[in-house]
Amino acid sequence: MQKNQFVPKAHIPRGNYIVASVDQSGNTSLATNPKQHFNEETATSEAKRLASANPGKQFIVLKVTAVAMLPTSQPVLL
Repeated sequence: MQKNQFVPKAHIPRGNYIVASVDQSGNTSLATNPKQHFNEETATSEAKRLASANPGKQFIVLKVTAVAMLPTSQPVLL
């Protein structure tokens, strides 16, 4: 690896699942660091658990099908 090469600190690999919430206005939100599920069944179980703990709020299961990331800034060597 080159000295100043950009390396992401964390990512969600393709094929993993995450759970998001949808409020009554249709706004979708994710946790800052969502739990990653390796299969649809565990993600669905988590969505159901969250729904039972939060009546009136919808939870959806999302599958990561692609990942794209660019560095936000380049280091400056002085």
